[in-house]
Amino acid sequence: MILDDIMALATEDTSSLAVVLRKCLVLAHVLKNDRLKSWAQSELNGYEPDAELPDYRKSAAGAKGNFMGGFGAALNNFVIPPQLLDEGDRRYGQYVLLNQAVASYEDLVNLPAVKGTLTLHWSNSMIGYYMNRLPMSGNLQLVDAWQEIPRSAITQLLDTVRNRALSLALELKDEVGDDDTALKQLSQTSTEKVEQTVIQQIFQGTVYLASGNASMQIQNNTLTPGDWSQLAKILNNAGIAQAAVYDLSKEIAADKTSTGSPLGTRVLDWIRKQAPNVMSGGVKIGASVGQSLLTEYLKQHYGIH
Repeated sequence: MILDDIMALATEDTSSLAVVLRKCLVLAHVLKNDRLKSWAQSELNGYEPDAELPDYRKSAAGAKGNFMGGFGAALNNFVIPPQLLDEGDRRYGQYVLLNQAVASYEDLVNLPAVKGTLTLHWSNSMIGYYMNRLPMSGNLQLVDAWQEIPRSAITQLLDTVRNRALSLALELKDEVGDDDTALKQLSQTSTEKVEQTVIQQIFQGTVYLASGNASMQIQNNTLTPGDWSQLAKILNNAGIAQAAVYDLSKEIAADKTSTGSPLGTRVLDWIRKQAPNVMSGGVKIGASVGQSLLTEYLKQHYGIH
């Protein structure tokens, strides 16, 4: 039984997490659940560079650097405040994105040479860019920079993936049963319940039901009215490209000028255009649902009830 296999593998610490995820991938195909399939594939193969990562794949990490100058002047292990970096680069002084396949992290934590911390160096191009851009006294130049994360952060990532796979299997067994044939012959109601269980156990999300009995996950966002940076971040996380968010700011300004309302014709056209791009849990959620979600975000931003 596939659910029993997942539970047995997930509770055994010596079992490869990649094997657990392959079983989850099989389960996703049996259930015909795209959300579970996308998660399992991303964990197995690694996340795309521009993908929005789950919270457990982000680890707080400041930046340090070595600086050198003339006549042997040097400054080592200097903490680089993120405020000194360009806005788009500040994450390199705040946190690390762990987007590689789980197998690579399993191998990493088992290396004898890896002890308390893992060091991730900035790229040569980034070091070159900031070589003379950081305001250091004595004309010191940046020659190396890096971020450090504790080994425990990697261990926690792996445990989180394992625990979520286990929780999913346990919940599905209680709700649907562990007979493989039954999993292949779910009713519409059972299919919706499975979708909600995947969202809750894998993505830790809040379930909303949209039109046509389709279920989806929406992050439980509460926007502060008037906070554009917060709105832009939430839109980015929902799959809207940065360039499209910039276009939205122009459409809002145009609508305010022509109608006095921030939700005029041009903004509504923008919503319709971007709705098919909205994603939740790594899966596109459909234009009608996406349109409702974008409209709700903008209403919250402007305090419209």
